[in-house]
Amino acid sequence: MKILVISDTHGKINPIVEFIRKDSEIRRIIHLGDIERDVDDLRYIFPEIEIEAVSGNNDFFTTTPQEKIIDIAGIKTFITHGHKYSVKSTYTNVKERGISLSAGLVLFGHTHIRYYKREENITLINPGSATLPSDGKRSCTVIEIDKYGEAHFTMCYL
Repeated sequence: MKILVISDTHGKINPIVEFIRKDSEIRRIIHLGDIERDVDDLRYIFPEIEIEAVSGNNDFFTTTPQEKIIDIAGIKTFITHGHKYSVKSTYTNVKERGISLSAGLVLFGHTHIRYYKREENITLINPGSATLPSDGKRSCTVIEIDKYGEAHFTMCYL
């Protein structure tokens, strides 16, 4: 099974739709905010895929929470857009929040730049932006759960 992690789509989901259509193993999408209506569009296009979402700084008038705790292959996972944790200047705040929640994985967006780091028994992942990357490379993350229930992380370009 594969889980697609995306963020900062900002109303432009075509690269995501193409990516999903090429990979029939994607069974879950995690959208880390900015723009919530993209989540609604993805739910309409792919009704068979479970979608988790949090709101971002550009998601106005929403009832979608800004952060959640979810389970990924037995890993307690903290998902957030990241703007409340000043991720554009430091990853310390979001990491500390994950640690305080006893999370083994923190997924966040907001910077539009992909990031992966494992430290202090916690993994931090930012999939970058699927449509408006700050580093010029549209990206996402795929989490693949193998037959043993282990999670493997791959940064992908769109």
